[in-house]
Amino acid sequence: MGKITLPRATFFKKSASVIAMAAAGFSLSVSCLAQDSPLAPTAGSTPRIEGRIIAISGDHISIDVGDSYLKGGDIAVIKREGVPIGLAVVVWVDIGHTSMRVLSINRNMAFKSGDQAIFESQSGPALESTPAPVSVELTPTPTEETAAPQAPSPAVSTQSAQAGPLTVERAVEPFSLPPPVVGRKKIALTQSANVFHGRVRGWQLYQQVRGVHSAWYGASRLDADGSIERLFARPWSFVWSGNVTYRDASTASTADDFRHPKPHVYRLMLSRKNSDGGFLRLGRFFPMELPNLGYIDGGQWEAPVSVAVKLGGVFGIRPDRITQGFSNREKIVAAYGSLETGEPRRFYLASTLGAMHTNYAGKADELALFYDQRADLGPKLNMYGTSQFNFNAGAAQEHTKPRLTRANIMLNSPLTQWVSFRAGANHYEPIDANAERDLAGGNNNYINNGYWRYYGGSAQNLPWDIGLDEDLSFTNTQGQFSQGLWRVSLSRRGLPRLPDGFFSLTVYNLYNPEGPDYGATVSVSAPLFNAKLNLDGNAGYRYAPISAGARRFRASDFSVHANWRISDSWTADTGATQTFQEDIKSFMVNGGLSYRW
Repeated sequence: MGKITLPRATFFKKSASVIAMAAAGFSLSVSCLAQDSPLAPTAGSTPRIEGRIIAISGDHISIDVGDSYLKGGDIAVIKREGVPIGLAVVVWVDIGHTSMRVLSINRNMAFKSGDQAIFESQSGPALESTPAPVSVELTPTPTEETAAPQAPSPAVSTQSAQAGPLTVERAVEPFSLPPPVVGRKKIALTQSANVFHGRVRGWQLYQQVRGVHSAWYGASRLDADGSIERLFARPWSFVWSGNVTYRDASTASTADDFRHPKPHVYRLMLSRKNSDGGFLRLGRFFPMELPNLGYIDGGQWEAPVSVAVKLGGVFGIRPDRITQGFSNREKIVAAYGSLETGEPRRFYLASTLGAMHTNYAGKADELALFYDQRADLGPKLNMYGTSQFNFNAGAAQEHTKPRLTRANIMLNSPLTQWVSFRAGANHYEPIDANAERDLAGGNNNYINNGYWRYYGGSAQNLPWDIGLDEDLSFTNTQGQFSQGLWRVSLSRRGLPRLPDGFFSLTVYNLYNPEGPDYGATVSVSAPLFNAKLNLDGNAGYRYAPISAGARRFRASDFSVHANWRISDSWTADTGATQTFQEDIKSFMVNGGLSYRW
């Protein structure tokens, strides 16, 4: 088998290609020896492909798999530590990453960065459409491995032997050779245009409260979100999400949607993805690269400086802080740089450093520096951290010196497959700025030093699919520590005749100046009919003081929830909750119907 010397070999990272050549026919067969990937597929099959979630935005996720056999409509099982927690479908296969839409998720879960996305072997064509072939020049170096002829790969056509380089006509596929230095520039892996995906969901809630003052409350909501990818077969997309809400009650309310419908827009964005990994966003969006900024009406750009370094900027206006309506009071500009190097679960570093400045009602207001980081120091220790430092831009009245206003640091150590430990700290304090001051009524009564919370915990995977999880935390507010808060959870995946069923019992304590106060929650999840129908039940209990020196054990709430996946497009859900709080009882029912396309 001849060894091939390829330009830009770093494109493969962990992959290596081995090419077999027959002396008589120069037949080629390509095999992939990637650490996390199987051998190259045979004709008419797609390999098992694995990736990890790198970004989450509402109903959409992005995974770190690109240039692969994936195509629109492929479905992945999302797993965390080997346990399935949901499903997602491929929307767009791009260079370096794949965009997906969430189909379902366990009720008590939420997707996180780092969760696995696993595509099992499938039959059928490897790509939704096959791009025009491009030429790649290979310079074979004969070795003793060329002895055995190999059958041609179905994805590769060959030419007869000739002097000089060997030219191979091929379609762009996974585990194949890197893009040529010359030839047609690859923009994306699909030729589809105007790929339209969306969701509409109607939801209704009614609550009846009985006790000292009987009352009722109702809420209606119509949600809509979606995207049009590959606009006019170009690397542009249009994404939106929002809702219309309506509330009514037996007493008056100051809510902006009380007794009249009120629309809300959360995302309304036009974006372009560049072949070099950069992008441009315009409209209303949430910049995931700088989440401290919140929603922005404006623009964002990002461009790579090198393989590991990217630079970006954000400009625009913040929506109204109360109604999220369009406003022109708070203008914002930010810049950031990001670094990503190494290999996850070995030595890996991903960090972002950014700066922000705002102008509120025509005056300089907030000036802040952000730093976010994820680091893996081998497979047994990883760290997550985010922080925000605020400086006086001229609006501060109490905190005039630089301050650490936001911080979240967590260390996680999966020592073995059975035991893991974690520890961390959180900090928050109000920001001394005019925009915040206006929300508080124009005074400084809201300004304080905030709090620090310190916590530690452990998780154990036991035999018979039993899991334990413990957590202990202390909070320091205004220089004083509160009593320690603890939580212990026991769970088991697998119920009688329901191998995917789930049971959990959580016991915890609560802060109560009248004496020790304890709570407990019991949860059961039962997927039926191949998980098309999911039934969830929860019950809460309290053992708390009722008078001086007396305590009582009582139920605090019961709830049941059903989710029915009628088809790939239609989903219905409904639920009921009963709560008990001393002399007040509340009964609440809700239901929703969703349609996806």
